[in-house]
Amino acid sequence: MRKYTARIWLLALTGLFGLASVSACTSSRSYNRFLNSSNDSTAAGDYLKGRFAARQQQLDFAAESYEAAFDAAPGDAVLLQKAFFYELASGDVQQATPYASKLMLPEYQLRPSEPGAGGISQPTLALPQLTVATDLIKRGRYKQAREILSEGGKSRFSNSISYLMEAWAAYAESGLAAGLAVLDEERTGLFTGFTPLHRALMLDLEGDDEEAKAYYQKAIASFGSDVAIFAYSDFLERTGKNNTDNKQEALKLYGDLARDAGTLRRAGRLGLARLGQPSELETQVSLKQATRQPQRFVSNGADGAAFVLYNFAWASYEQIVTEHAAASRAGFSNFKPALNTPLAFSQLAVHLNSDLDGAHYVIGAVYGTYELPDEAIDAYGKIDFTNPFYEYAKMDMADAWLARDEEDKAISLLQSFIAEDGLTPDAGLKLSDLLSGQERYEEADQALTEAITLADRLMGDESKQVNLWRYYFARGAIRLEAGRWEDAETDLEKAVSLSPEQPYVLNFLGYSWAERGMNLDEAFGMIEKALSLRPNSGAITDSLGWAHYQLGNYAKAVEKLERAVELEPADPVISDHLGDAYWQTGRKIEAKYEWRRALTYEPDKKLRGAIELKLAKGVVEPGAAAGAGGAQ
Repeated sequence: MRKYTARIWLLALTGLFGLASVSACTSSRSYNRFLNSSNDSTAAGDYLKGRFAARQQQLDFAAESYEAAFDAAPGDAVLLQKAFFYELASGDVQQATPYASKLMLPEYQLRPSEPGAGGISQPTLALPQLTVATDLIKRGRYKQAREILSEGGKSRFSNSISYLMEAWAAYAESGLAAGLAVLDEERTGLFTGFTPLHRALMLDLEGDDEEAKAYYQKAIASFGSDVAIFAYSDFLERTGKNNTDNKQEALKLYGDLARDAGTLRRAGRLGLARLGQPSELETQVSLKQATRQPQRFVSNGADGAAFVLYNFAWASYEQIVTEHAAASRAGFSNFKPALNTPLAFSQLAVHLNSDLDGAHYVIGAVYGTYELPDEAIDAYGKIDFTNPFYEYAKMDMADAWLARDEEDKAISLLQSFIAEDGLTPDAGLKLSDLLSGQERYEEADQALTEAITLADRLMGDESKQVNLWRYYFARGAIRLEAGRWEDAETDLEKAVSLSPEQPYVLNFLGYSWAERGMNLDEAFGMIEKALSLRPNSGAITDSLGWAHYQLGNYAKAVEKLERAVELEPADPVISDHLGDAYWQTGRKIEAKYEWRRALTYEPDKKLRGAIELKLAKGVVEPGAAAGAGGAQ
């Protein structure tokens, strides 16, 4: 269902605005300049507090500290930039707006070569401009907002946002013709993938159903994000009351979505329930609000401008997460993605439209990544039951409770959600993971078995091919932990049959066989194939090394495990394995060093105990190590 044409235009969104990456990278020369200010100790102290808070992603405290530093050194543009950004990132758009206005003044604009600029250049003034324009739109001052949005001197990406927001400001000020006129202007270097969707939304608001439908279809074809599909299905459902063709198309579209996965499936299920044709499984579910009429994505010009910001927030979030996942697969996993750009856009979006659930989801996801669980829980809690993001908001909220070390609350949350809306196999998969973490294997197995049954019945063939292997893989891992090897093997073989090119499934089953001395040729072939698919995976490299260890090939094990440690230098299991291999090859000093290093990486209680015993006794029998790299 998804189409990601013209994605190349969004590749640079992660670096769209220098302000969106001004965390704590200001140079020491900038710090020295603060020391020479009129109120040096206060400015420098608050600056350092803000810098530390920014590195820890404590956004509120960073904003407060940079604001205090700027108050003490009111002529410093770097401090003003930081105070502005962290006020915005923490969600206080009202407080950020005066700072944004100042940043638009000539005296506060940084040159790229200026000490302390941190790479911030003139085009990065786009974010302050967007902030001021957003606030003006919220207050109904559309003409002034348009004047700011139409200014030049910004990057092509910021221009892409500005011109769509300008179109909605024109629509709010003067009506449809004015809004479409802005969209029709020939401007070079813009990303126009979202333009058909916003034209459709304007036409839809004015009741031009025929033209709106044509542009909704173009929106799906030009940049087929899920949100375009949701907007189109909403249109078909609303207009289907007086148009039989649209109603039938809505039913078909919702039926297709209901057989998909994730947010698409939920949108389809809710749509079918509203139209009185739920699936045969829907009777066992309490979709208590499913009959509520679909809510327009856009009701006025301000909503339209908010939707623009959300479009780019989601696109940049998705792009950053995708690139981070690719980097992790390539072996670069010891860093967190920088999500300040989608966070800033989403905060502006909800400033204009507090009911924009998708933007709240992005805010929650960023806060979760930044290890701010309270803020994440608050953001996810704003998402409505009828929104396609609701299911994933609940699952991510469970992660936030886990981050607070409140595992029981996370489990209770998922159990309540599944009871409320039982056709949620992904939530069942998540619940089983949490239960197995508490060694409640029987409950975890039951939750996952129910999830597999649901997923098999709900998903279409294509969706099953893409997603169902995860369920069998997870249940196989749980059954292995519970000591049910034969059942686990059956599930793992099923997962491989569903996804024969999935490296982590190949690795897990191959390692499990090798550990037991079973099917050795096939086992090593699986692990080597997995490694060829993920050559920079420390976990898979560890599996290959540990399999050699199990067979007594200690020299070969050392070679592979040393490589695994290079790829995953802070993994306690891999370091423990390498220590064992060193011991077996007579390198006992190095073995003890690796075991001690493993202890610094916070291993679980079981592994810590095993390592401490080995350090005390100095004896490791083949196959007696505590960890199993293949199970990672």
